Amino acid sequence: MFDRNQTYFPTFIHRALFYRANFLRTPEISLAGINDEKTKSAYMDLYHFLYDFYVDIYKNPQDYHLDTFGLEDLCKGKNWGIVKINAGWRKDNATIEKLDEIDISIFPWRFVWEILSKFHLENNKAVFEKDIFNKLIKRFQKKCYPKPYLNTICKFLERNGIIAEETENNFVLSSRKHPAIFVVLKQWNDLLEKTNKTNKRYLYHSAFHHLDYRAFLPDWKISFEDVLYGFDDKTRDFIKEINDFMVSMKINCKIEREWSLEYKFKGKSLLNFNIADDRPFFRIPMFNVFSEEYKLFESKIESLPNKDKIKSFCKKNAKRCRLCGCHPVPASMLGCWIEVFGKKIKICGGSPFYGTSLLTKDSLEILKDLIKIRYDILKGIKAN
Repeated sequence: MFDRNQTYFPTFIHRALFYRANFLRTPEISLAGINDEKTKSAYMDLYHFLYDFYVDIYKNPQDYHLDTFGLEDLCKGKNWGIVKINAGWRKDNATIEKLDEIDISIFPWRFVWEILSKFHLENNKAVFEKDIFNKLIKRFQKKCYPKPYLNTICKFLERNGIIAEETENNFVLSSRKHPAIFVVLKQWNDLLEKTNKTNKRYLYHSAFHHLDYRAFLPDWKISFEDVLYGFDDKTRDFIKEINDFMVSMKINCKIEREWSLEYKFKGKSLLNFNIADDRPFFRIPMFNVFSEEYKLFESKIESLPNKDKIKSFCKKNAKRCRLCGCHPVPASMLGCWIEVFGKKIKICGGSPFYGTSLLTKDSLEILKDLIKIRYDILKGIKAN
C-alpha cells in the first residue's frame, strides 16, 4: 500500500498514519534469524493486523469518526502540538477536544498496548475477566475522542478481523483472520516483563512498537540503520550527513530506541533526533538565555557569513516546549518569556531548544553551524 518515498499526503493525519504503518518492520527484516515456520506465521499475524488497520484508517478515516480535513483546517499548517498548547493558554476547550480526535489515528497501537498484560490465553483466544475488561474500556475511552463506547470499539475490531464475544463471566476476543495474534501478544508481554527492570527496557519497548521480532534473539541490538528504517531516501540522506558530521568531530550517537539518536559531549546534549508528531525532528538545546554561554553563542553567530539565515532560523525555531503538546502543562510553567536575537518568545515547560523538521540544504548547513558553535563553547573555546 505505502511507498516509502511517498511525499504527498491529503492531511497531516494521513502522513501520521503513513509513518506509523511504515515504521513497522516488514517480516523480511524482523523475522531475519528466525527459522521456525510456525513462529514466523504467528508473528506475521500481528504485523498484518496492525498494518492493515492503519491502511484502513488512512483510506476510510470517516468510518473511524476522524475528521482529517477539519483537523487540517484547524491547524493551518502548524504543528498540532503547538496549536494544542496555544489553545490551553486561551482555555479554548473546543479546539482541545477537536484535537483529541487525533488519538483515533493510533487506535491500532493503543489497542494492542492496553490489552497486552490484561488477558489470559485459552485456545488462541484472549479471555478477560469482565471487571478487568470494563476498566480497560474506561481507560481506553479516556484516551480516544470522541469517546468510543464498547459497541464502537467492537465495530472497529470486527472490521479488522477480531471478534468480541461476551459470556457470563468473561469477555473474549478471537480472530479467524489472524488466529495467532493473541499468542504473539502474550509472548511480547513476557519479553517486556522480563526486561522491564533492566537498563534496556526502552529498547524492548521500541522493538515492540515497531514489531521488531529480532528482539527475541539473544544477540539483538539496535543499529544506526534500524533508526533510519521507514524514512524516505531524502530523510535518510539528511540524517546520514548529520551523523557523518558528528563522527568527524569524534562524537558518536547513543541509540536508546528505534526512533531516536542522541549526541553528547561532556555529558551535555549537542543534538537529538527523534520522531515528533510523526515527523523526523532535530533539536539542539539552548544555553540559558541569561548566561555568559548564551551571550557567547549569539556573538559567534554574528561573526558568521550566513548570520542572517541562522538568526532567522533561531527566531523561528526556538520552541516553546519540549513536550509534544499532548501532555498537560502545569499553569506555573505557562507564559514565560525568553529573548532570542532581540525577539521575545513565549515558552513553557522544559528546557528551550532550537528544533526543526524542515530537512532542506539550508537547514542542514544551519544545523551544522549551530552544533559546531555549541560544541566549541562546551569545549571552553573563548570568543575571539
